[in-house]
Amino acid sequence: MRRVLLGSLVALVATAAVSHAFELLRVNNNPCARGDQHLFWRGATVPVAIGLLPEPERGLADEARRRWNNSLRSFHFGTAGNSAPCARDGIATMVLADTPCGLADFGDALAITRSVWQADGTLVDADVTFNDNTFILDDPSAFLEVAMHELGHVLGLDHSDACGANGAGTLMESHLTPPRLEAPQGDDIAGAEAIYPVGGGGGRHQDRLAPVAVADLEMARTIGPDDLDLRRIRRRQGFVEGRRARRLHAFALASSSLPRRSCSGRRFM
Repeated sequence: MRRVLLGSLVALVATAAVSHAFELLRVNNNPCARGDQHLFWRGATVPVAIGLLPEPERGLADEARRRWNNSLRSFHFGTAGNSAPCARDGIATMVLADTPCGLADFGDALAITRSVWQADGTLVDADVTFNDNTFILDDPSAFLEVAMHELGHVLGLDHSDACGANGAGTLMESHLTPPRLEAPQGDDIAGAEAIYPVGGGGGRHQDRLAPVAVADLEMARTIGPDDLDLRRIRRRQGFVEGRRARRLHAFALASSSLPRRSCSGRRFM
């Protein structure tokens, strides 16, 4: 089986056993720097808008939301009416399109989540764009798994294999591999509860400022300054300093045996 790594500069490597079975999104875009501030939603909730998705994807996205809610004790995905895609409105909008927020194309990604946060780690927006030119539109179980994966990014989880673990058997693995997962797994839930401790009343965070970084995606393509809403920009070793930054998370396709069809004629709203 051919594995195609997408959306990250961190390649999969063979390492000794690691102590973390989950990784968190962090302000400097390095999930492996575990002493750095992780991202979180204040109030431990975010509304999700699925009204722009066609059926059956709309129903599957809502089911993905419910399955996360059924698995979590300290975070809740709410609902929202129609919301403009890629707008900074504090709503996690899910859409089907041929281009993702902030990039010219998907490359080989099945879906991309764009997150926007403040320097203290507070998430202020996150939007999910599903690629309208992939097999998941013909495979409901695959679409459901991808939707759950992207909602994991929305709440603050990074890829479970981002720091050397293989991520096998977790929803947040960066590759879509069989068998299909029908719900967040134990490691995914543990990661969410590390961000939103049970009984903690919201995301745990450190009250300090930290540099924020721009994620390089799809063969080291960097989101340029024009795509960032920053008060001041200074490039230094790939980092950008400012109040806010965006990150996009791509979910990879990991099987050459799965068919891909052109969906250029597929209607979406």
